[in-house]
Amino acid sequence: MKPSILLVANGDRELNTTVAEAAKRTGHEIRTADSSRETFAILGLGLDDVDLAIVDVDPILHSLAILEALSYSDTAPPSVALVEVDEAEATPLVRRHGAAACLKKPFGADELATLIEKVCAYACRKKPLTCDKWGHLRASGTDIRNSRRELVPNLIKTSSQVAVDSFTH
Repeated sequence: MKPSILLVANGDRELNTTVAEAAKRTGHEIRTADSSRETFAILGLGLDDVDLAIVDVDPILHSLAILEALSYSDTAPPSVALVEVDEAEATPLVRRHGAAACLKKPFGADELATLIEKVCAYACRKKPLTCDKWGHLRASGTDIRNSRRELVPNLIKTSSQVAVDSFTH
């Protein structure tokens, strides 16, 4: 199955066509949500197969709430906000609500495809590796040496606290 892009839009046919063309150029399938209710239903099912969410910032859609919901966890896909106002003004606002990038409408499929590739590449670099350089699996995608360093001091704190608690009670 191809990785997919979730498009949250208000039924703008031209926008949907442009996003679909950009998704095709980047090797993605597209899934659309035409309302806030539909978006939250999709979020409830999980976004494991979604590489990127594209949100048309529109007051009818409660777009800022959708951006926040899309960024609910570290494993959530990055999102791109499509705006009608100047990007310089909109970028700080949509970033505060969880967007990884912002693109001013109107735009072409090539411009969006380039942004999709950049955002997805950046998101992949930020994900923790699941194996070491020899191919051995890491526990929870973390560096085992680092997790031991964090674990040992915590065990020492916990064991000394237990010892203190046992003497005081």
